[in-house]
Parts: sequence; structure tokens; C-alpha cells
Amino acid sequence: MSTARLTCLLGGIGLIVGAFLPWANARGEFLLFQRSETVYGHQGDGVITGGLGLLIVVICLLHTGTAHRSYSLLISVVALVAGAVILMDMAHIASEIKRQSNSFVTATMGAGLYVTLISAVLACVGGIIPVKPMVVVQIPGATTDTLVAPAGQAETRDKQLRRQITRQVTELVVWGIVVLAIAIVICVGSYMLVSTYPQLFQSR
Repeated sequence: MSTARLTCLLGGIGLIVGAFLPWANARGEFLLFQRSETVYGHQGDGVITGGLGLLIVVICLLHTGTAHRSYSLLISVVALVAGAVILMDMAHIASEIKRQSNSFVTATMGAGLYVTLISAVLACVGGIIPVKPMVVVQIPGATTDTLVAPAGQAETRDKQLRRQITRQVTELVVWGIVVLAIAIVICVGSYMLVSTYPQLFQSR
């Protein structure tokens, strides 16, 4: 898996995860009474950024890229849209925090905003990274077979075998992260759905 593809994939997963993290936290205190409230991304525009992240993940799983060209300008555009959405939300939340914060109420931005913003930047950068070509390099007088290697490099069979093993392990780890992220999204989404609309799941 190329560096560009892996970067975009991690960015897409980050956008999905960020949609289920807190985007704003508020805590109020008055005499002996205390109350705290957390707003999660999926309760607002996190639905948009999470959906865009899912789109990026799907593109990464289906698209391998073309040598000598940017991996996917479409992913960069999608990530820019997600970045614009999160920046507008951050500005809006910041103004609300400034307006509502006082001696009784303390409000802060949640970690989900920063995770979403960083993931959008990651996916955007990954989309414009050129895909490194793979060519067959012949070494005159070489005693061992040369195999497919990145342009400008020549590797023996042993070195290429180690590279293939490393690549396969990396892909297994990435796929494991993808499956885990999807499972987390399903579990968290189901929990939020049950918590938000308990009447839909009550036996009649």
C-alpha cells in the first residue's frame, strides 16, 4: 500500500471517528448544584464530516492510484469540504463559548473537533502525494535476480522478499484498523441511537 493511499485511509478513518467524539463540553455550577453537558459531532455537522470520511475510505479501498500522478485529487477536494465544515463549526462553537461562558458556566471545545480537523488535513495532503512508480531494474553482471522495486532502486530477491512481507503485514494492520474502526462506529452509533430514541426499542 502506497504512502499516499495509507495517509488518505487514516484521514478518512479519523473523520469517521471524530464524528462520534465530543465537539463541545459545558459545565455549570451554582451553589451545591452541578450540571455538565457534552455535544457529540454526530448530533450536528459530524454527520457530514463522518459521511465524507466514509466516502474517502471507500475510495481508498477501491482506488490504487496511477504512477507519477497525485493519488486522488477527488479525495483532496472531499477533505477540503470536510475541513471547511469543521472550521466553520469551530468558529461558531468558539463564539458560543465566548458568549455563554461566565462565572457559573464553563464551556470548552471537544477533542472531536481537533481530531476531525487533523484528519481532514491528513486526507487532503495524502490525496496530492504522487504515487511512486514500480519498475523492473536490471543490473548488468548481477549474480542474483532483480525484482520489481521503486524507480531508481534495485533489490535482490532476499531484500524484495522482506519488503513484500513488510508490505503484507502493514496491509493486514491497516485492514485490522479499518475493521476495528467500522465496528466501533457501529457499536457507538447503535448506543447513541438507543440512548437518543429509547422509545423505538421498547417492547410493546
